[in-house]
Amino acid sequence: MQTLGNDESQKQLTSSTTLPTPEIVTVHKIVGLHSISLSKLTSLHNLDNEVLHDSQRLYLVIETTFLGQKQLFATPFRTNIPKNHNPYKALRKMSGTGTTSKGRTHGLHIAKTIPVTKKDLMKSRHSKAYKPLMKDGTFSNVIGDIVNWINQFEGNEIVEEFTPFKYSVKLKKLVKAVKI
Repeated sequence: MQTLGNDESQKQLTSSTTLPTPEIVTVHKIVGLHSISLSKLTSLHNLDNEVLHDSQRLYLVIETTFLGQKQLFATPFRTNIPKNHNPYKALRKMSGTGTTSKGRTHGLHIAKTIPVTKKDLMKSRHSKAYKPLMKDGTFSNVIGDIVNWINQFEGNEIVEEFTPFKYSVKLKKLVKAVKI
C-alpha cells in the first residue's frame, strides 16, 4: 500500500468530485386531536377573520416542514361545511359529533388550516368520538391533502395575502405571525 504525503493527500481530497447534495426528507406526522387555546385563536382571527374562533372546536394537528422549518398545523373539524367552501375532506359521521344540515357536509375543513405551537394545544372532550378514525387510518390518508394545501403557500414568490379560495385563510401571513 502506497502512502501519500500530506500535500498529495490534500490535492486528492480537494480535486475529488463533489458529492451529490442529499435529498431533503420531509416527514409528516400526526400530532393528535386537540383544541387550540382561545388566546391563539383570537390573535390569529385578528390577523385574518377566516380563522375559526371557537376554543371548543376539535383540530387534527400534524407536523410538517414549511419554508424549511418544522411547523405544526391544525385543521378544524366542522359539522356543517357549506359545499362551496373548498377544500374540505368529508368524513363519515361519528356518534356525538353534531348534526349536519341538508346540502352540507361533515369533515375536515382544509382551507381553514392554521399554524400553531405545542403550547397552544389543549385537550379536547371531542377527541374520543374520532378515535376510531385515528385507528382505521382515515387520518393518515388525509395528511397528503393537508400537506398539498400547505405547499401552495410555500416559496418566496407567494405573497402573505395569498388565498387560493375566497373562504380560505392567509396561511403564509399566519405562519409569519406564529414565528414572531
